[in-house]
Amino acid sequence: ARAYLEASLLMRQERWVEAKQRLLGAQADLIGWPELAERADFKLAACYRRVDSPDAEIEVYRRILRRNDSSMAALSGLVVAYAASGRLDEGLQQLLRAEGVRLPARLSILIRLAEQSLSEGSFDEAQRLYEVVVRNDAENVVALNNLAWILSTHGQQHAEALDLIARAESAGGPPESILDTRGEILMNAGRYEEAAAAFEAAL
Repeated sequence: ARAYLEASLLMRQERWVEAKQRLLGAQADLIGWPELAERADFKLAACYRRVDSPDAEIEVYRRILRRNDSSMAALSGLVVAYAASGRLDEGLQQLLRAEGVRLPARLSILIRLAEQSLSEGSFDEAQRLYEVVVRNDAENVVALNNLAWILSTHGQQHAEALDLIARAESAGGPPESILDTRGEILMNAGRYEEAAAAFEAAL
């Protein structure tokens, strides 16, 4: 337990390599303390992320999930680590096979990751994530709406985008958000009068 506390202090000082070594050394001492061992593994994964060791980070998250297959935090961290190593598709496969977490919860992880990718300007990655959500939940309004926006704004695929936004509307999505996205798609497609009508209806 002392090594765990020392590692926590080192992490606050951003001394990631030293913290990682303390956490590795603490593993044997934490065998009889499963909750503390899990917290130590999460800290270890964070250290590996800071020192750019995604493969080691992946293995830590997989170890957590072997002990606790319903850990949303570990499953989310696993996908992020796979993405950081350039193996997003493999991470998505792991997530979709994770039977310890119900499918809606798994898809919510993907939506959060997609929203993060959007905020970082990683539109291709966000598109791939939303596409996985829509394949597994054809009426997911958030994924349909945001995927439509990406396809139109960054892919110039306006017809496909309008089809997705129609599906979002049929699924009962919030009218203002749907109409606003529809307006952007129509404007991108050069259909300015229809776009203006959609924006006006959204008010």
